[in-house]
Amino acid sequence: AALTKRWHERSYRHNELIISHGDTGREVYFLLEGRARVTLVSADGREIAYRDVEPGDIFGELGGIDGIARSASVVALEATRAARLSGTA
Repeated sequence: AALTKRWHERSYRHNELIISHGDTGREVYFLLEGRARVTLVSADGREIAYRDVEPGDIFGELGGIDGIARSASVVALEATRAARLSGTA
């Protein structure tokens, strides 16, 4: 029961930002449907594709563990549904 209180599902549109680089938070995300792309920002400010996320993949886990600013952005590549598991009840 405690887990269901922290589990929140949401739909995202194509090109909608799921996680923004620099945000803080203790949430971990689970991709349920669709596809998303994790991008990093290089030292000279360029956005670099790091990996694509498929259904069943987890992302945002580093922020979920340490709570520091997000090191990457995640954007939906198509209509996507993800679940967010918050680190606090």
